[in-house]
Amino acid sequence: MKSLKGEADLFELRPKRGAVAVRPIYARIGDAFVILAVASDKKHFDRAIKDARSRLIEVLRQK
Repeated sequence: MKSLKGEADLFELRPKRGAVAVRPIYARIGDAFVILAVASDKKHFDRAIKDARSRLIEVLRQK
């Protein structure tokens, strides 16, 4: 697990200490952990963060 630099509420899971290319991006909402995006590789990581940020805003609006 690692917090994302510049993203106060987003975190990434780093399976097998980063040895796996896939990185789920998640946030804690209340008592739940919500996966908001999955970065398939380093090339698509910035896009996954942008998607996760947008989805987090949408989830928080619905609460």
